[in-house]
Amino acid sequence: MRKVRIRILGGADGEPTEFDGQYVKEYDPRRWGDSPSGEPMFCHLVTTTDPAQAIAFDNLGDALKFWRWAYGMRPDGEPMRPLTHFNVEFA
Repeated sequence: MRKVRIRILGGADGEPTEFDGQYVKEYDPRRWGDSPSGEPMFCHLVTTTDPAQAIAFDNLGDALKFWRWAYGMRPDGEPMRPLTHFNVEFA
């Protein structure tokens, strides 16, 4: 059975990010994290260029649910979903 992985393409606003072209290896919206350049982030996110090291899902539905994983609320009352701030592909 083919596994599904999440690959970051860029920012949802179309701007490039430090994570472009990489696969999600670790993600937890409940924890603070740092970008590869050391900037603080609202979530813990670790990526890899090696798809074999990425989180693998059994199906697209599970991958989509993970991508939309929410923790807390934004000031506008919407759920905080840090990973959705990226354009991604499910490969």
